[in-house]
Amino acid sequence: MTTLAISRAKINLTLEILGCRPDGFHNISTVFQAIELSDKLTFDWDTDHVSLSCNNSEVPNDESNLIIKAIRVLEKHLGFPLKLKVALEKEIPMGAGLGGGSSNAAAVLLELGRKFSIPLEKLLELATSLGADVPFLLQGGTALATGKGEMLESLPALPTLPLVIVKPSFSISTALAYSKISKYSSGEKTEKLVSLLKERKFDRIFDCLTNDFEDALFPIYSELPKLKQELLSHGALAAQMSGSGSAFFAIARDANHANQLAETASRFGKTWITQTS
Repeated sequence: MTTLAISRAKINLTLEILGCRPDGFHNISTVFQAIELSDKLTFDWDTDHVSLSCNNSEVPNDESNLIIKAIRVLEKHLGFPLKLKVALEKEIPMGAGLGGGSSNAAAVLLELGRKFSIPLEKLLELATSLGADVPFLLQGGTALATGKGEMLESLPALPTLPLVIVKPSFSISTALAYSKISKYSSGEKTEKLVSLLKERKFDRIFDCLTNDFEDALFPIYSELPKLKQELLSHGALAAQMSGSGSAFFAIARDANHANQLAETASRFGKTWITQTS
């Protein structure tokens, strides 16, 4: 039997870093938003072992991949070995701050959760062990995340917004990004955005978007502030780095404007036209 799953990316409408935790991680306050940019996973159960293949040769197919890690976590929970082949069709750029690997892991948890009747509450618990973004990507939509990113509060869904994603030729290590944080935030900007979303004042959210990694990384990667200015100067309603980068998202006025933004930003890297989901 073969089944297909869609694995959606995410952006961070806000990302504020509140402080360092005793376990070495950081407390954050962020508003996650799922987007339509997606990978595809095909699951084939006609096999006698676990294997992973991908259309992108840069994606590891060993135990370091979050897909395999998710399968191993499920094996431990179920108490028996799994036998399946996973074929990954990669579209979400890697090392971009868009949650591609975490999204793949979430897709595995959801697919196998359906097959073996694992409750969502248990899947969320397993997801937390795989990464801070994985619990959100199990659910999608719009959500406030606190703690390491695993404590979620669902928020009213945004209206569909046209987006342009721009991924420069380089990636940024999450560990490096955190090492460059020199000051912490109060979480006030995220609180303001959450209030506007709950009041459904969607036309006022664009001035509330923020990402603490921009201040930390712009002095190191001079191309990033230039990219942001390029998008804003061509009329983007907002333009911001997602996660720890290096990808940016720009909110366009409409589909035609998205095409124009993608064209003007193409000199900075690869672009995708997508929308919130």
